[in-house]
Amino acid sequence: MKPTFRGAELVQQVVERQSRAAIIPSGLLLDPATPGTDITSDNMMVLDTNGRFDKTSRKNLADAFIAYRDRADQPRLALFFHGGLVSTKTGIAGASQLLQKYAVPEAGNAYPFFTVWETGIEQVLHDHWETVLRSALFQSLFGHISGAVGDPDAAPADLVVAPARSPLTAADKVALRSAVDSDPVVIRAVEAVLGSVVLDDVSAPAALLPMTPASIDIAYLDPDVKRKIVGASAHAFTAASVEFNFFSFGVGAVEAAVRIIERYSTGRWHPGACTITEEIARQFYVGPLGNAVWSEMKDQVAAGFATPERGGSALVQELAKLIQERQGGVRLTIAAHSAGSIYASVLLEKLDEALASVSFEWGADFVFFAATIRMDRFAETLNRVQRRTSGFRAFQLGEQFESTDSILKLGKDTAVIPPLTALYPGSLPYAIAGVLEDDDGDTPLLGMERYWRDTYDDPIFSDSVAPVRAFVDAIEGGRVTSSQPASGMPGRRSTAATHGGMPLDPETVISTQHILANGFS
Repeated sequence: MKPTFRGAELVQQVVERQSRAAIIPSGLLLDPATPGTDITSDNMMVLDTNGRFDKTSRKNLADAFIAYRDRADQPRLALFFHGGLVSTKTGIAGASQLLQKYAVPEAGNAYPFFTVWETGIEQVLHDHWETVLRSALFQSLFGHISGAVGDPDAAPADLVVAPARSPLTAADKVALRSAVDSDPVVIRAVEAVLGSVVLDDVSAPAALLPMTPASIDIAYLDPDVKRKIVGASAHAFTAASVEFNFFSFGVGAVEAAVRIIERYSTGRWHPGACTITEEIARQFYVGPLGNAVWSEMKDQVAAGFATPERGGSALVQELAKLIQERQGGVRLTIAAHSAGSIYASVLLEKLDEALASVSFEWGADFVFFAATIRMDRFAETLNRVQRRTSGFRAFQLGEQFESTDSILKLGKDTAVIPPLTALYPGSLPYAIAGVLEDDDGDTPLLGMERYWRDTYDDPIFSDSVAPVRAFVDAIEGGRVTSSQPASGMPGRRSTAATHGGMPLDPETVISTQHILANGFS
């Protein structure tokens, strides 16, 4: 028998169950015990959101490669790309800390060079998610939908087996729609859209709206949802009965609930309350919660290679020149964290194009830290330039950490966040896979341990997951999962407990140093 709709009661139960979870911030985490080393343009280029030089110049980049050539010991050239949730200031600070960890004897005195790129996604992920999950409208929807699909459990102990869920019956769907559309909070939100949003500009930012509780509820509704509400108001809508010709929060809630149960049944669920929150977000909030900004960030990577004077193109030019001078004999390691893996993949493809006419062999080693590149996108890279990948290692956050490293901890005073992490305990990569990427609610990412489960042996992933898993699994030590305490051979150890903390995690640093000094042995 289906549970009754217990809205606020269910929300409160989930909050209480997870409110005592350990709170560790995400993002690119700096080591407070390590002040960092002064870093100059000899080891860094800084780019704006369009891939243009900012704070450093094209000449600075050329001079940096001259400085590398002048090193008599011919050290390994280590290129590092930070992730997509990093401001310029934090990127430079992170580079200054990693500089002193890579340019040391333990790392073979490598020559580190950092690309700091401004992404512009930080405010969306810090502020919009928190505002939405705090709103009465979201929590009301969460409560109704939870009641229909079953109370969301904390992540199962094995993090693999989803709680059983039964399909919604026709009566269940009618009850859910009725409960949502008659909810006073929902009615208030509809009235707020009709009364507060300029009808010819339903995407008006929250700053233009009166900051009443109702307008806060609707501030981050997807513009398409607002348009549908406005369109419905011109037809058969009465506030008393909440009947719509073309839009109903209740209908949307039913659609979200059906997808949630389907994801449970196919093994494509995300832990704790993540699946429920993700499907509510995709149904009602997807644009303002970062989907468009995440897509724009990936466009910004491409922009860095759009013209010869952009930073990415300039880096390709300098690398191609160096590789040609040494007839391929350059010891090159490309390391990337999170969305930096997208940048690194494009770089290798562009470098291969620039050296298409050379007769000698060349290649680069790759080290990825919690890579958020889509599996299907990395499959394209492998299809084009796998022969240029000399060595490869992917460090992944252990699933027990990934499932509790809540995106809501990003850059926040963690003392006020625990209740919200109950509604979304999953990490930034979970939010990317579940909301920000595309419309299937579970986009496989290279750097997440979950996508090595049997669920993803399904033929529907034959063009994306299968080739990437085959490539990585064929390499001894190709995939390293973080654990506490650390386990594994030298170069294959990580104790990272957060997505943002992986590059500076002590054991991950030691492993990276080992790779830079000794290769992948």
